Amino acid sequence: PYLADASGWPLGASPRRGLLWVVEGEFDALSLRALGRASLGVPGARACSPEWVRSWEGADGVVLLLDADRDGVDAAEQLVGSVQRACEERFGEAWTAKSLHAVPVEGAKDANDLLALGGLEEFVRSVEGRFA
Repeated sequence: PYLADASGWPLGASPRRGLLWVVEGEFDALSLRALGRASLGVPGARACSPEWVRSWEGADGVVLLLDADRDGVDAAEQLVGSVQRACEERFGEAWTAKSLHAVPVEGAKDANDLLALGGLEEFVRSVEGRFA
């Protein structure tokens, strides 16, 4: 994943608490980092590796922030499926059901666009209010 240390946790995100935001692409990850959130960018939904989830158990929860553009819909379904399977294998169904949240971007095509439109911080806070 983009911007991760050797254990798979976001660079500079210690201590491991709060929600971990997982997005497609490094610009979206940087947009969330600009708001002080722990975030990882995966290099495309089809390239997600199951081993990347190994360090996520320390997070209070994981938000898969899904792109809202048409091309991203099919890829998002694949990403959610592969991450969910990897989390269930690593942490079990109970952890996955409680801690893994798939959320589509609202009001823009992705996190970076939402940041440019001035709505990312409000959106992030609303998601955190639901899951944190």
